[in-house]
Amino acid sequence: MVIMKIKLPAPKREGRMSLEEAVDRRKSIRRYKDEPPTLKGKSLYIFLLGIPEG
Repeated sequence: MVIMKIKLPAPKREGRMSLEEAVDRRKSIRRYKDEPPTLKGKSLYIFLLGIPEG
C-alpha cells in the first residue's frame, strides 16, 4: 500500500460566522404532496438506501 501525504491549503476565514454556528442555524424546508409516493419513487428510495434486492 502506498500512502501519499497531501499538504492542504489553510482554510479561508473570511466569513463572520463559524462553521458550528452555520450548521446550527441551518434549516431545511420541504413541501410534500398530498399523495403517496409512486412505486417507482419507493424503488428509488430503497436503492439509494442501499437495501439489497430479494
